[in-house]
Amino acid sequence: MPIESLALGAALTSAIVHLAAKKGVGAAVPAAFLAVRWSTASLAMTILVLLGPGWGAFQPSWPLAALATGAVLGPVVGWLLYLRALPHLDVSVAQPIFNSSAVVTMALAILFLGEQPNAFIVVGAALILAGVHVLQSVEAQRHGPRPRRARGWQPAILLVLGGACCLGVAGFLFRLGLGVLTPVETNWVRTTVPALALLAGNFLFEARLAALARGAPPPLPGDPKRIFLTWRGLGLGMLVGLANDVAGWLLRLTAMKHGLLIVVEPLAATSPLFVALLSAPLLGERLGRRGWLGVALTVLGAVLLTGWGR
Repeated sequence: MPIESLALGAALTSAIVHLAAKKGVGAAVPAAFLAVRWSTASLAMTILVLLGPGWGAFQPSWPLAALATGAVLGPVVGWLLYLRALPHLDVSVAQPIFNSSAVVTMALAILFLGEQPNAFIVVGAALILAGVHVLQSVEAQRHGPRPRRARGWQPAILLVLGGACCLGVAGFLFRLGLGVLTPVETNWVRTTVPALALLAGNFLFEARLAALARGAPPPLPGDPKRIFLTWRGLGLGMLVGLANDVAGWLLRLTAMKHGLLIVVEPLAATSPLFVALLSAPLLGERLGRRGWLGVALTVLGAVLLTGWGR
């Protein structure tokens, strides 16, 4: 199967995860949602590893350590930042900005892996950054003269950009891990490490809350503090884990294993187009002309990188 088709399939599943995450706002706290997501994916990947290559390839090495570091930096830190910002932004705006992580991954691949950019790669990366800037201006115009109600969007943009940087570094570290592991083995580490980290973190967080709450009156019905994980949040987390972190990332890692990182990552970053198309019927969001311009710039940049960035 062509590398481009694998990366496009990964882009489609990436759109699913962002739409589901927006639907999950209010149905689960971010750490609980991610714990369900990564635990579901880890269980599925563990079954695949047991049925396939087994554990023989997992020998101590610095690429494996880099992969494990990326599995904390992107899936845990990057996604926690993104989910913290999502209640304040439309997903059709936040997700293209989050996907600018591809530019970070590309820069690291050029600096440390010796991958050589041509003019189309440079122009494509510039278009992605321009699209992100347009989407930021759309969000600023949308909230305009309502400072008290809409003040949260500005730090939310910074959170998304911080998450994108974490995700970009993680993508580069995943590529290093592919130097010693197969895509299935790599994805097992990528899902299991954050699952363990988040389960441990949630356990400690809940224990701390219980200690603080001793002797305090219970929260009132409808109090947001009562929400930790609902059945809807559980179902959405499991959907994301299976659709994106198992199926989608196996496609993406296979493309990364056999293709150039500076080509695969931007094509996988075309998911804002799928999000923009699906967010209107599913979430009722409206981008407007400038919003569509921002999405078009990010997608055009990815297409340039993919079609001619070789």
